Amino acid sequence: MSESQPTNWIHLNRRQRGIALAWFATIMGCGLILLLLQKMGFDFGHVLGPCGLKQRTGYTCPTCGMTTATLAFARGQWLLAWQIQPAAGFFCILLLLIALSGLWLAATGLLPRKLAQFYRELKWRYVLLCAGIIILAGWAVTLARAWTSMHQW
Repeated sequence: MSESQPTNWIHLNRRQRGIALAWFATIMGCGLILLLLQKMGFDFGHVLGPCGLKQRTGYTCPTCGMTTATLAFARGQWLLAWQIQPAAGFFCILLLLIALSGLWLAATGLLPRKLAQFYRELKWRYVLLCAGIIILAGWAVTLARAWTSMHQW
């Protein structure tokens, strides 16, 4: 292959590889901190408090169960996290994939050209819209579970 032909890979410079490694370290570090705090008996409910919407109306809020699901995910109980709050399980898996891709980028220094193009063309309003839809879908599942448990024969 001649030098004038583009490759399917973009070679990252040292700074870009450092940023990718920082993403990996930050995400995995947060997960480790959550795990260690749980092992030490830290009470997250004491810090965050109960859900105000649920206390006032009896209905769960769109993010009810997110903390519990995230803590379950940090303990390695991925299916339980998904069962508790599907949106939280999805976002935890997404963060894990971002962390692992950051490690891969830092280690190899290679970014697929198609992925770089995707990131350049990404519209953040669509990302936020998708995140909102995922949160609402997780809330719908939580509400459906609550409704069926209240109306069991």
